[in-house]
Amino acid sequence: PPQGGGASKEITQRMSEQQGSRVVPKPGMTIPFYWQEGIEYGQNRKNTFAIEEIVAIRRTDGDIKFGTVMGIAPGREGDVYDILVDKAGSYQSGKTADGIYKINYDVKTTGIMIELKKESEAPKGLFGW
Repeated sequence: PPQGGGASKEITQRMSEQQGSRVVPKPGMTIPFYWQEGIEYGQNRKNTFAIEEIVAIRRTDGDIKFGTVMGIAPGREGDVYDILVDKAGSYQSGKTADGIYKINYDVKTTGIMIELKKESEAPKGLFGW
């Protein structure tokens, strides 16, 4: 099924306690520090993902960052996914569901709260910069 519906009361409350600006995450952005696994996101090998769904994925440096599902193919034990992991066009290919974090609410509509220290940290076009 597609990305979860509206944010739960708990997610909305946790977001409202954060400083900063509401943005829609882009591939390569680190997940917010206030996110907790099991609340805003989670991992389950039974998860399924849709094309263009925003997900989170652990990168080689250990950080969990946002990505976008760009490809889906049948695998031996369920679908495998190609994830766009940064704005330069890098991919992690052939990822199984247990290697991808599902975002537990419609992050495209609701967004995330981040404190932008300077204009250069904002995703291009976000504030017309």
